[in-house]
Amino acid sequence: MTKGEVSAEAKAAVGARGIARRLLFTLGFAGLIAIGAHVKLGVPGTPVPITLQTLFVLLAGALLGPVEGTAAVGAYLVLGAAGVPVFAKAGGATGFPYFAGATGGYLVGFLAAAVFLGAAVRRFEGRWAQLVLFLAGSQMILVVGTLWLAMAIVAPLEKAIYMGFAPFVIGDVAKAVLGWAAYRWARRLV
Repeated sequence: MTKGEVSAEAKAAVGARGIARRLLFTLGFAGLIAIGAHVKLGVPGTPVPITLQTLFVLLAGALLGPVEGTAAVGAYLVLGAAGVPVFAKAGGATGFPYFAGATGGYLVGFLAAAVFLGAAVRRFEGRWAQLVLFLAGSQMILVVGTLWLAMAIVAPLEKAIYMGFAPFVIGDVAKAVLGWAAYRWARRLV
């Protein structure tokens, strides 16, 4: 073997470490989303709580990319559907029935936002464009969640907007800006 060549064993070891690292980050973000679900604040007049989940979903998509970010959100959702207490409980629902409840749409929105943001931040490297993408991902969660809420509570869309969108816009904008700043900082470190 010459000085510049790398053995097949060394390449395999590096590849295995990379896979293990990506898996660790994916599961780590699933855990952060679960923790974010339990950092919650009830909002009067709505079954939807304020949580930190949005922040971690956006960061998972942006930092891990569309595949691994979505896998992190998917792992969180699978754990919750299996009955592991990772959801921000509303009305005592656990497991798969939780998805049929008033907040199930926000969970679906998490997947959409992770895919969207994971793909989009790689296409637009400008910091202000990325901020807009973080804001769009955050609002995507709210829109999907609000539409689902309207169906779950069998209410007019106006009432669902009042209950599931309007009270959360300012907080979700703040979480999107914080997520964007954390993403920019983490990218500088790498």
